[in-house]
Amino acid sequence: MSTDKRGELYTPELPITWSYLRQPDEAFNAKKHAVQVVVTPEMQELCKERFGISDWSKDTVAGMYRGTENNDIILTVKTTEFTKKNEEVYGGPIVDAKGQKLDGYYPTKGDTARLKCWVNTGPSGKLGFWLNGIQVIEQNGSGGGGGNAGWDDMSGGDNSAAPATEAPAASNDDSKDLPF
Repeated sequence: MSTDKRGELYTPELPITWSYLRQPDEAFNAKKHAVQVVVTPEMQELCKERFGISDWSKDTVAGMYRGTENNDIILTVKTTEFTKKNEEVYGGPIVDAKGQKLDGYYPTKGDTARLKCWVNTGPSGKLGFWLNGIQVIEQNGSGGGGGNAGWDDMSGGDNSAAPATEAPAASNDDSKDLPF
């Protein structure tokens, strides 16, 4: 088991609970784009194998907190790459389940996505997750409204998210099936 505390990580499918991609989060005077996801058991196991993290707490993982409804582990994965350039909108890759670029679509609460992250240990000794790309597996986001918020089912067309499928078998090199 490798417990190197840094490296590229492609997450399993994770439910999005919130996103700051259309405009940055400016909390604590630190302007950043971010997406908050539920840490699933598969994600916990992957991080345990890759980084030696078995205790998900505020003392070990930066940007982690417990959800109020189900006590889920919620992780904030962020980037300052675009805000440093004074860009208001996240400019990193966002693709659909087939690897096609999603123009003008920003994942939101209710969507399911895989994230491409850079993981490292910061000055505080906590493991930090930095956003490098998003693969939208399932679009369920309401954009603040209910249900599908008027979105048509575009899963059969070009440049759209396909219906969720079974995750590919885990391998040591899980970057092969992602387009970025």
